[in-house]
Amino acid sequence: MMNYWQTRENDMFSVAVTAGLFAGGAALFLFRVHFLLAVLIFFIVALLVFDRTRLHHKTMVKIFHVSLVEAHQVVQNVLDEKGLPYKMYGNDRFLIDKEIEVKVSKFQTSGGLAGTAVSLIPKTHESQQLIFSLRQKLDEAFRPRGL
Repeated sequence: MMNYWQTRENDMFSVAVTAGLFAGGAALFLFRVHFLLAVLIFFIVALLVFDRTRLHHKTMVKIFHVSLVEAHQVVQNVLDEKGLPYKMYGNDRFLIDKEIEVKVSKFQTSGGLAGTAVSLIPKTHESQQLIFSLRQKLDEAFRPRGL
């Protein structure tokens, strides 16, 4: 189980590089374009792939060793304490000012250890500062329980 906030941005970087290599290689070998043009195609495709999926992969996730109900209550208390206006969607999602979605879900390892995953999903590029602030508050809120 991870005990730090983790993103999937590095995974997306490798996908973008792979797509760029494939596009640049295809342009170089199939269409017989000049090498520098193939390099330019590589960079353009890699940048487009990385940029299009960037917000989704900036999602920060952390696993806490608490039940789903306790984690839901802690998240709700933190949002109320910070005075952030939010809407609840279902039992597991909080949408804060259309900028951040906080998702609380069950998590279980293959070894059988159970916990709750708290995900902070940005909806805009400007929400990064709020995510870092919220992340610190969530860490503090879960810490007193020995987590």
